[in-house]
Amino acid sequence: MRLLFTALACLISVNIFSQTTFTGANNTIWSDAGNWSNGLPSLGNEGTIPAGMHVVNEGYIDNIGDINNYGTISNEGYMDNYGTIINDGTIINDGTIINDGLIDNSGNIDNFGTIDQCGTWLGSQPQVTPYTTANCPLSGCTYEAACNYNPSAEFDDNTCLYIGDSCDDGDSNTLDDEIQEDCECAGTPISTVDELQALSVLIYPNPASNNLTVDLGDLNGINTTIKLYDSSSKLVFEKQSTSTIMIDVSGFAKGMYSLEISTDEQVLRCQVIVD
Repeated sequence: MRLLFTALACLISVNIFSQTTFTGANNTIWSDAGNWSNGLPSLGNEGTIPAGMHVVNEGYIDNIGDINNYGTISNEGYMDNYGTIINDGTIINDGTIINDGLIDNSGNIDNFGTIDQCGTWLGSQPQVTPYTTANCPLSGCTYEAACNYNPSAEFDDNTCLYIGDSCDDGDSNTLDDEIQEDCECAGTPISTVDELQALSVLIYPNPASNNLTVDLGDLNGINTTIKLYDSSSKLVFEKQSTSTIMIDVSGFAKGMYSLEISTDEQVLRCQVIVD
């Protein structure tokens, strides 16, 4: 049984990771299986065109696997790519190429026909005639409950935003930005040291080496969250309290820390030093 399992495993591995290389044994035509060392390229049968080889497509190529080109591909027909094309050679397009997958171009693509770029394109752009996205289906958020629902989108692109999702409101003076009930992005304003003093909040001693006292002042009796972050923004302390607390910092590394005091209505932040 173990020998049979091993044999099957090896067989599966060969099927998944097989490769076929264009040899041009019969002619230069892509669709002639006799020109390939292991049959036509397909999913699980990666195709490679070696340097110096020239292959011509006069018909239809539906690629859902991987094609590695180091030679020259002349497309006079139709290529529909849902897989990956890595081009380190030359592609001469006199027909139509539709990219719904990935094209990674480190070589030359001379486009005299049409290239519909609907997927991912890496590397240099086509020469002669640029690719176009005009014929590609419109992508966007297709879920009606989302804040950015696009009724014109033909397929979903995983960009939907919902109430409560994290976002960036572009304001450096806010924290915890998220999508609000009105679908706008907003955060909680960061209070200044003056506001700490206005609320009679006291942080002492500062610098501290053993215990850091957080006197909530006017916030006493209010459910408050106290957090302490190190210089790399790592949370090292968190506690909820309605009264003054002491934080044992004797085991903390020396350096600058950020103390955050938050209620349901505001966030106060100041810098403390552990020495």
